[in-house]
Amino acid sequence: MKALVFGGNGFIGSHVVKQLSQLDWDVKSPLSDEVDLRNPESINELLKSCNPDVVINCAGVVENSEKALLNIEFTKNILSAVVKEGINPKRIIISGSAAEYGYVSQGDLPITESQRLSAESAYGKAKIKEDLLAQEFAKEHNLPVVVMRIFNPIGIGMGPRFLTSNIIRQIKEIKNKNKDSIEIMRLDSLRDYIDIEDLSNAIVTLAKTPELSSITYNIGSGIPVSNDQVAQLMLKESGLENIKVIEESETPERLVACEADINQIKNDTGWFPKVSIENTIRQIIQKEG
Repeated sequence: MKALVFGGNGFIGSHVVKQLSQLDWDVKSPLSDEVDLRNPESINELLKSCNPDVVINCAGVVENSEKALLNIEFTKNILSAVVKEGINPKRIIISGSAAEYGYVSQGDLPITESQRLSAESAYGKAKIKEDLLAQEFAKEHNLPVVVMRIFNPIGIGMGPRFLTSNIIRQIKEIKNKNKDSIEIMRLDSLRDYIDIEDLSNAIVTLAKTPELSSITYNIGSGIPVSNDQVAQLMLKESGLENIKVIEESETPERLVACEADINQIKNDTGWFPKVSIENTIRQIIQKEG
């Protein structure tokens, strides 16, 4: 099987490429100087040259600004190129986000794929447009598109703006005697964290499964975890006892999609998450702490 993975050098894409390669797939993962996702012709030429069985888009902008609109452009250009070149892949996988669900009520949890998409953030709104665009292409051109609504990926190698990276920085300062506490905006904020290995395995499973009943799939652990839990686990794994965790904001965060209903992908593919948050944090601290 031949796979074309866009964004294969990123946090998610690199793990997908690794898992597919371990299955002896022929994997093409172009670098930014090999393909320009803002240039349709560049994508057309790439598709013609490799004629993939599976197309996976892990490329994107994870930023809550107008730059997030690039995600729509990337996906539109990829799908347009597939149509124009007459490529007939068995599966096209697009990376959506739990941010599309926006703010929710307690009664909405766990979040199913039928939950109303009501994002208010720039990033969430852009991902909604990208998601719906992919679904329109699937219907209009009979393309085997799958949109993953990914919850909160976590693992070694995350960017500096994420919670675990922020806490690791502060832990290092504590160990160097430069501070004596951890500061977090809100301790009670909840997220559904999915280990990067579990996430990439879900993507590979969706790529391999011949028949799927849905276009959209939640990819998460199904377990809400608070910022305070993450901080305490990281402190414990770092061997730091009795360190105070200070809440910086007095304003509670509105409830977001912090608990995924993952029955759809379980039923269709047999996939389920295997790595606990405790094991993920342990790996992060051992590598980066």
